Amino acid sequence: MKTDKKTLLQQLAREVQLNIKEVQKLEDCSEGQLIVIPATGGWNIAQVIEHLNTYNAYYLPAIQKAMKQAVADKNCSTFKPGILGDYFVKMMQPKNSSIGKRYKAASRHIPTGDINAREVLKTYLNNQQRLLQLLDIADGYNINTIKIPTSISSLIKLKLGDVFRFLIAHQQRHFVQIEHILNTKIQLKQAPL
Repeated sequence: MKTDKKTLLQQLAREVQLNIKEVQKLEDCSEGQLIVIPATGGWNIAQVIEHLNTYNAYYLPAIQKAMKQAVADKNCSTFKPGILGDYFVKMMQPKNSSIGKRYKAASRHIPTGDINAREVLKTYLNNQQRLLQLLDIADGYNINTIKIPTSISSLIKLKLGDVFRFLIAHQQRHFVQIEHILNTKIQLKQAPL
């Protein structure tokens, strides 16, 4: 279904702003709270944010490069999701504050246990400012025709609009995970190295 490009980009920018506020709240947590493994197992808060940083480290430069190589096109005013892009977005979007089906992270996106939580938060916030800039710049381009290779395989390419939607849905998914971590009793042990 087609949607107005400007409206979509503004909506995505608002969602990024909400994500920024969530991480700014995490800055009030102690280092211990950020690196403690949840009682239920899995990643700690810092590892979840670092996982998101690995996606930003791949996609933000790829988006910037693709837009630099593309011809500006302010005439395109609509966006129509691609079949594969829409599928990936729907896989990631949380539903009713629930993650739903879990997916195994690709090895390049698995965080280590040995990370500096404060640096991870700082990197994330810097990346979100960059993402906001890219969303703003994208208004001058056709986000249907610019293609971005996925981090899974360079052979799989998604529309720029779908990549923005995927990145932000993926972040929302992990903020649900962080909320669950904060709401559960945690074990007082550090992440394994």
